[in-house]
Amino acid sequence: MMLGRKKKVEMPVYKMMKVDTLKTGMYQRELNMSRVKRYSLDFDWDIFGVPLVSLRNGNYFIVDGQHRVELLKMLGIEEVLCQVICGLSYEQEAKKFVKLNSERGGLTSNQKFHGRVESKDPIALDIVRVLKGRGFTYSHTAGQKKENVISAVACVENIYKVYGDKHLDRVLSILRESWFGSPSSLNRDITRGISTFISETRGVKDDILCSALENIDPQNIILRALVCAGTGGLKVTSSSTTTQSHVAKAIRDVYNEYKQTIKRVM
Repeated sequence: MMLGRKKKVEMPVYKMMKVDTLKTGMYQRELNMSRVKRYSLDFDWDIFGVPLVSLRNGNYFIVDGQHRVELLKMLGIEEVLCQVICGLSYEQEAKKFVKLNSERGGLTSNQKFHGRVESKDPIALDIVRVLKGRGFTYSHTAGQKKENVISAVACVENIYKVYGDKHLDRVLSILRESWFGSPSSLNRDITRGISTFISETRGVKDDILCSALENIDPQNIILRALVCAGTGGLKVTSSSTTTQSHVAKAIRDVYNEYKQTIKRVM
C-alpha cells in the first residue's frame, strides 16, 4: 500500500527579543490590565510559555502572548524568548491569531469577529459594510453600550446568515429610524425581535413601524415581552428569559396599537 508523501514540517525558530520592541496589531483583543496585574502577583517562568511573534516589514508583531509581554514590562523584565514566524501578511497574522485563540477558547464572539474583519474574512467584511451603511459600527467586546455601536455581533451575524444582507439592512434601518442609535436599542433581544417580526409578518410598513417604536422606550418592549413570557416583569435586562418570539410579539402589539391610533385620528 502506497502512503502519501509526508508534509514537510519546518522546525520553529526561537530568538531572544527586547520586550519594548514587540508591537501589537489591530486584530489583538483589548488589553486587560487587571488580568496582567493578577498574573504579576504569582509570576512563574515555568508556566509563562513562549510568545509567538511575526516578523513583518522589519518589525516584530505579537500574534500570541500580548498579556504576557505586558506582564514582563510591568515586572521590568527586558528580554524574552519568542517563537518567530516569517513571511506572513497582516491578514494572515490576524487569521492565525483567531485560530490560536479559538482553539483554546480564549476569545469572545466579538473578539473573534474583529479578528475575522482584520483577516479580511468576506462574511465579516460584508456585515461591516451593511453596518456602516446605516451609520453603525461594532463593539470589540460584548456588552459595550455606546451610541451607534452594535455589541450583539453574534446576533447580527446570525441574522445575516439566515436572512441575508438585505434583511439585515432593513433591521438596521428600523433601529436607526426608531431610536437613532440609542445604546438601549442596540441589544440582542430588540435586534432579534425586530428581525423575527418583519420576517414572520406580511405587509409590515417600515415607516409606520418606526413611528410606533420611536414613541416607546426599548426597555418597555423588553418589559412587555417579560410579562408575555410569564416572568412578571421582574427582570428587565437583555440577558433575561425573554425569547425572540416574545419580543417580536411585543413589537407586533406596539405596531398594531399605533395603526389603530392612526385610524382613529383619520
